[in-house]
Amino acid sequence: MRAATPLLLPPVLGLAACAVHEPLRGSLEGRIFSAAIAGDVTITQGGAPGSGTRLDLRDDLDLDGSTTLELAGDVELAGVRAGLAWLPLSFDGAETLDRAETFHGTTFPAGSRVKSELDLPTWRLRVDAPLLDDGRGALRAGLGAYWWTLDMELRDVDTGVSDSREFSRLLPAVTISSSWRVSRGVTAGFDAAFAAIDEGRRLWDFDATARCSVHRGLTVHAGFRFRRYELQEDTNDGVIDLFGPLVGMQWRF
Repeated sequence: MRAATPLLLPPVLGLAACAVHEPLRGSLEGRIFSAAIAGDVTITQGGAPGSGTRLDLRDDLDLDGSTTLELAGDVELAGVRAGLAWLPLSFDGAETLDRAETFHGTTFPAGSRVKSELDLPTWRLRVDAPLLDDGRGALRAGLGAYWWTLDMELRDVDTGVSDSREFSRLLPAVTISSSWRVSRGVTAGFDAAFAAIDEGRRLWDFDATARCSVHRGLTVHAGFRFRRYELQEDTNDGVIDLFGPLVGMQWRF
């Protein structure tokens, strides 16, 4: 082992020198996501038959869209980028039920005036590196994870009867993103991810944006996002789609 040490020392010192001379870059970003919601869920009580009916998030619960501020930060060294984002999604609605609905073992009769809340805060972690970068455009790929929590409550405003269910899920992900120069100071690109544990627990995330430089290191951008949560937790299952425009600002340093 001692004889091998002199042979290993030069490459190790070389890598360390590269890391020292390579500047550490970073960015902070805020984005406003105006999300419409669609889909349906079934929430049971301990998997008991008949303890949950399929609830359409629009037709049965009339959940409204939500405008949410997403916060994100990245650091980059020698082309390798690591980033963290937080999107605290929250939706609510009020509806008079056309038919009896059962949620987590609690039945709300037809004609009930029901208020519903759905919180879906989501964290995203990614680490990626460039596959291609020719100065005019870049393509990056990497790995990451999504951690989300579903917190849902239904309440009868007349009787006060309510019920709720909460669970979380951590999903490993693969990511890919691109950017290319459209004109001086203007770029366009996309950011996509697919996260899954198995066939019933998956997440799809895609957005496309155009960015404009307004000052050194400062850009504004606008685009469109689509995100799908496919959830299966014991006998709870459903699909939640979020989609809509987004606008934001990023500072690179």
